[in-house]
Parts: sequence; C-alpha cells; structure tokens
Amino acid sequence: MLLANLMHAVKGKIPEGKNLAMMLSELLCIGREAAYRRIRGEVPFSFGEVSVIADKLDLSLDMIVGKSREDTIPFYYTALSFADTSDKNYEMFRNIITTYDRGRLDPHSELGIAINMLPLTFLTKYAYLMRLRSYKWTYQHEGRENTMPFREMPFPERFARLGEYYSKAVEGIQTTSIILDPMVFNYLISDINYFVNVGLILPEELERLKEELFQLLDDLERMAANARYDSGNPLFLYISNTNFESTYSYTLYEYGSVCCLSIFTLNVLSSVDESMVRMIKEWIHSLKRLSTLISEAGEMPRRQFFRKQRDLIAQL
Repeated sequence: MLLANLMHAVKGKIPEGKNLAMMLSELLCIGREAAYRRIRGEVPFSFGEVSVIADKLDLSLDMIVGKSREDTIPFYYTALSFADTSDKNYEMFRNIITTYDRGRLDPHSELGIAINMLPLTFLTKYAYLMRLRSYKWTYQHEGRENTMPFREMPFPERFARLGEYYSKAVEGIQTTSIILDPMVFNYLISDINYFVNVGLILPEELERLKEELFQLLDDLERMAANARYDSGNPLFLYISNTNFESTYSYTLYEYGSVCCLSIFTLNVLSSVDESMVRMIKEWIHSLKRLSTLISEAGEMPRRQFFRKQRDLIAQL
C-alpha cells in the first residue's frame, strides 16, 4: 500500500522527459539500480527517504501513508505568492504547472472549475492584472505597517514566464468547463476601487488596469464564441445564476486525479482522495444546472454578459 501510494504520488510530479528511476536517484542521491530495486519493492523505502521525497516534491505524508480514519480526508496546503521571490516558492509553482502539463499528454484529461474570481489562466497575458492579484494577497497578509504602493509591488520576470507556462499547461487539458460567479467582475472592480480610494493605485495605473480589463473581455468573448481556447481545446464557459463562496476545481488525467479548494486569494488546499475528487466533480456538474452556458450556442446571454461587464469597467 505504501509503495503504491508513493509511486502514484511521485508519478504525478515527474517532469516531461524524465523517468521515475532517474528522479528518485537524484532526490535520494542513490544509484539508478538502487532506485529500481525500491520501485520494484525488492528494497523498502526508509521513512527518511519517504520524508525527503515528500519534502522535495511538496507531497503530503498523510496521502502517501494513507489516512488513518475513515471519516477524515487528507488535504495539503500550497501557499503561493508572487511577492515571495524565493527559489522554494518558484519551485512550488513549477510543481503545480507540472501536474497540469501531464494532463496535456492525456487525450481524456478533464478540468472543471467553479470560481468566484477571474481564473489565473485568463490573467497571465496581462501584467497589471497579474500584479493586482498578488498585490491583494500581500496587502491582506503583510499588515498595514508593511503596506506598499501598487507600483512598488515586485513581480520578477521569471514568475511572469511561469504564469505563461501555467496558462499553456491548463489550456492543454483536453476538455475544460469553467463556471463563473455572476459577480466575478464586480468583485475585482470593488478591489480596484478600494486601492484607488486609499491612494495605493495611481490614476495612470488605473487606466492601465482598465485597458487590460477591456482587452481581457475581448479575448474571453472570442474564446467563448468559439467554445475553444486559442490552443484549440474545448472550453465550456458558464455563468452561474447563483453566487458561491469559494473556488473549487478537479482535474482528471491518466496518472490520477486531484481536487482543489482556493483560500486566501492565491493559496490552495488540494487532495488526491478519490472520494473528495468525486464529490467536487459532482458538485461542479450539479452547478451547471443553475448556470447559463455562453460558449458557442449561447449568443444572446453571452452578448448581454459581456456588455454588462464593459459597462462596469467603463465606470471605474
């Protein structure tokens, strides 16, 4: 059981072009043959080796060992911040991208999202909107005494490139369904108005944000009309007729499945527990019955939705 769980978890973290034995050999500083013996079960992994693997690949020991109670489901916490320019944070983001990127190789991969803020994959082409997402997290978590103006928010180039890789990986999933909270743009505009009113976003920065928001709407409306990402993969975009309190997602692909709950703007609680993935998937699919599909066929509600969002942004 331990070996099967460990191998399943590690396979989901293997970068494209690297095999399992090679990765274990590098992580544990052992020979290739020693790695193969452990994979085959001829030599057991020591607890220390499992701990090293879990730490370096950002895996949950609970998930590897197996939950000890039937009435609990293990989650692991991922704390992302574009303001944190450390190598550890950079590698954490890369690991998340690897998970999505493996779905690109599976012709049956599937992604479902119910979200009350604009998906990160829609924002990565827009420098100011990406910075705003991270700025809100920093403003809430760093405390008033450490408040910096929006223009001073660090956003390293390598993280910008990671954002682009993230979008390509997500758009590589074969089928994607996204359900947007109907107030998703209202929430974002409220954030912008707050930072403008307290003097943290300057008028010229506000104009840049407005320009990017209008461009985002143009791009999003085009993809909705085509019912496809620019990558060519299907995109089913829904507008919910009810609000929801958080962001939920599930990803299914050849090497397994994972579900996520977003918290604290950028951070994520994730689980590979099959029962939890199934519950999240069923919840998202049930939400479709309370939503309007605006991809491809839904021309009238699509035009109405995007016209309303443009009117909102024009009032900023």
